[in-house]
Amino acid sequence: MITAILFLVVAGFSWVSVGAAVGHVERQGYSLVRYQFLVCAVCVTLGLVGWVTAPTAFFPHDGCPAMTWILVVAGMLLCGAFNYLMALLMGCAMKRGPNAIVWAIIQSGLIYPFLMGWLVFSVPMGPRRFFGITLIIASVFFYALRSGAAEGNASSGARAPLREWLPASLLGMLCCGVNQCAANLPSYLEKGRDFSGTFRTFAMYFGLLMAAFVHVGILRLRGHRAEPIRPGELRSLAVWAGSVGLVSFFVGKYLTFPGLDRLERLGAGSMGYPVMVAACIVGFFLYGFFVLRERISARQAIGAVLGIAGILFGCLDSAGGEVALPGGVTTSAPGWTFTEDERPSFAVAAPEQQACDSKMSLPWRLLDWCGNEVRRGEVSGEVDGDGFFDAIIPAESLLQSC
Repeated sequence: MITAILFLVVAGFSWVSVGAAVGHVERQGYSLVRYQFLVCAVCVTLGLVGWVTAPTAFFPHDGCPAMTWILVVAGMLLCGAFNYLMALLMGCAMKRGPNAIVWAIIQSGLIYPFLMGWLVFSVPMGPRRFFGITLIIASVFFYALRSGAAEGNASSGARAPLREWLPASLLGMLCCGVNQCAANLPSYLEKGRDFSGTFRTFAMYFGLLMAAFVHVGILRLRGHRAEPIRPGELRSLAVWAGSVGLVSFFVGKYLTFPGLDRLERLGAGSMGYPVMVAACIVGFFLYGFFVLRERISARQAIGAVLGIAGILFGCLDSAGGEVALPGGVTTSAPGWTFTEDERPSFAVAAPEQQACDSKMSLPWRLLDWCGNEVRRGEVSGEVDGDGFFDAIIPAESLLQSC
């Protein structure tokens, strides 16, 4: 668990470099579209190099069902596309409304992957985990509200009518949630975890690049002209985009996706992106204090402390993880898999708890309707029309422990 948390915390810290680069581009008046294209070009190029040099490690081994391929590839492409759309909506809302509130609303999209893990993939949610996600959301708002007046957010933008910026903010939050759910999806698939971090990072940035091409094409068709290139812009953008692209690619390859996979195996997959967002808040807190020499407000400090507390409460919950069954059998994290005839089945963590809550779990209801195979680690059985589980280890022995 500690290793998975450290992976995701470092990944969240790396988002500070993205914020620093975007801030530099904005201050210099350079084109953010060109910057995005260059970052994507660096990541896609590195992914292609990985594909050519190690094709066997790029894709999963033999035996990956076609449905898993479709879900993983489509999920990662959508992740990149919705990431780009989220950035557009955030920029649109921030031009008309209070930047801090807009940022907090959109970042609240972290609740979607949390709910996906809990409702769709039956990731256990104890009281400490619920308290942890609440603390992380609170930390987002405390940190965002730290400097409304200092950044001029209490000016005309802050007084703009809600209809001018709130719809874009809410749509941005939805895009943020879809982006994070799509990125987290492969970690819940038994064979999806076989897709390397290189492939997933490559596919994500390829989707972002395609969305950027579509956006620019639409702008050209509507008569918009490209922004003029400022003196020194291309060299500056090449340095910043190249650096951020390298960091983003290798963080995704070695930290983000392996961290999500590890956390999911331990029964805490729903906390992956909330952990990274909380780490990002703490990282910006430290960056502002030590690098930018900014004054630290009480709200900033409270936001950082709440973020750290949310990580501890959310990820160190005792629910989930490996569970011992009678006869020395253990199971690990939940995860969808697909049989040869493409029927979904479900591997469940914490079977004692799942046996009690099976009728409340969305995957169990789906399996109840379809009558598909259910697998619990090494224990397999069938779901009959009444939704009862008959396995090698009788369900009654599990229910007695609840």
